[in-house]
Amino acid sequence: MAGKPLVLVNGISMQSQLTGVGYYTLELFSELAKIRLNTEKDKSSADELSGTSSESSIFLFDGKSNITKWSGAQFEQIDNNFWKISNTAIVKVADLRFRVRGWLKKNFGNNVWLRKYARHYHSRQFRLAVRSLGQAFIYHEPNFIAFPHDGPSVVTVHDLSFLRQPQTHPSDRVRFMNENIEGSLSQASRVVVVSEFVRREVESLFGNEIAQKTIVIRNGVSARFKPTVCVDSVSKTLKKYGLKHRGYLLSVGALEPRKNLLNLVEAYVQLPMNLKLRYPLVLVGPKGWHLQALEKRLHALRHEPIQWLGYLSSEALRSVYASARAFAYLSTYEGFGLPVLESMACGTPVLVSQAGALKELVGKSGMTVHAYDIKSITEKLEARLSDDTLWNLHRTQGLKKSEALSWNRAAHKMEAIYAELI
Repeated sequence: MAGKPLVLVNGISMQSQLTGVGYYTLELFSELAKIRLNTEKDKSSADELSGTSSESSIFLFDGKSNITKWSGAQFEQIDNNFWKISNTAIVKVADLRFRVRGWLKKNFGNNVWLRKYARHYHSRQFRLAVRSLGQAFIYHEPNFIAFPHDGPSVVTVHDLSFLRQPQTHPSDRVRFMNENIEGSLSQASRVVVVSEFVRREVESLFGNEIAQKTIVIRNGVSARFKPTVCVDSVSKTLKKYGLKHRGYLLSVGALEPRKNLLNLVEAYVQLPMNLKLRYPLVLVGPKGWHLQALEKRLHALRHEPIQWLGYLSSEALRSVYASARAFAYLSTYEGFGLPVLESMACGTPVLVSQAGALKELVGKSGMTVHAYDIKSITEKLEARLSDDTLWNLHRTQGLKKSEALSWNRAAHKMEAIYAELI
């Protein structure tokens, strides 16, 4: 396995319902493992029998003092809450201490002390895990803040909204990120960002020294996100939620202020009633934080054709993407916008805000609008839902755009970075 360094990945973000960073970790390193496994299979029989396997060259730190081999096998989702790799379960909680932390969080809310406790605990467990590994490796932190590490390392930065829009995050998260982000980036051998927009943000906020080691590797889209070949393949999911094929407006993402769902809702309710009845608004995603205003408004609009489906499994999510008439994503700040790419890959045209990297991602493959201009949002929603010519054009262009952004491409680019650090 010459030239393929051992990589240790922090997999804590996959221990609960997957959102952005969790999906990034799952998809990127699953693809990287498959590439290495396929490379190994292409070797001669003598090499294959030598006992050196590319399967074992990527490892997962699970938040305890354990390191798990990351194989090229597909991941299996269990109860929407945790994932299984081959025969090894990645569980939601590390041990009794984290059950206690969960109880404290539930009863007393987020606070800086809890985040510091988690940081201290995980750092200690990481040190123990590294000792058990007993060989040289590259540490990849896919979730912003790396554990202290003296060897070569890579850190992925998805956005810097906690610095640019701190009001859209819980205060304890903002404080934790502010205290740790610069040290994490300074320690890293390479900083990977997911868009040119985030690269500019890193340069602006952290200066030239960190910018010089920053590399753009755009996210990919999973092969499971694809257009519906026949309605029957998605009918079970649609029936479960009372939806019609191509008969609703969709938005996917955690319910939190940065996703700008209040403005989406306000713009939607101003659409003509016949259009709303034909295309109800469907929200998909887990509850985030600071939901009071959104929940209050949704309650006041309970007679409007708006429904929230909550968190969906990956298969149900694909069906819902592929059956929507249109997809709206109006974030006030976004480092990439993975749900937008997933929607385009499923053949559903998009309307996105012009904030952050969204305009960069969509280009001419969809419609854009100012995130705070409710009147314009309403007008663009009406056009997005009603204009068949534009719908067909953007469907075709969106599919083409999504085909150019694969996790295989991203994994090969990441492999090149690792090779530089050997």
